[in-house]
Amino acid sequence: MSRESKKALYLLGERLIKYRWPVTILVVLVTVWFGWHASRLFMITSFGDLLPQSHPFIKIHNRYAKDFGGANNIVMMVETEEGHLFDVEKLAQIYLITEEIDKVYGVNHNQIDSIG
Repeated sequence: MSRESKKALYLLGERLIKYRWPVTILVVLVTVWFGWHASRLFMITSFGDLLPQSHPFIKIHNRYAKDFGGANNIVMMVETEEGHLFDVEKLAQIYLITEEIDKVYGVNHNQIDSIG
């Protein structure tokens, strides 16, 4: 460190000690000001905001996301031709379908809802 740098640092240290109360008050005021502004910040992260909203695929996604829960969800419907859905045979078929879906790689088991 050069002689001039040391001299400047010593001078700065002497001034800080000499004017310690005004410096302390200034630091506290600046800290309070920044803290007040930081408390008013509203942070939100949404993956959808990063997507190009004018793209046709994104428009379709936005249109149907409310009904089907988003792009990463699949909704399946099983319809019977005769009888009703709550027969033992139909429920067994639904259970087998649910089990097969659960075996697919990448499917989150905790997000599968089924009546079977």
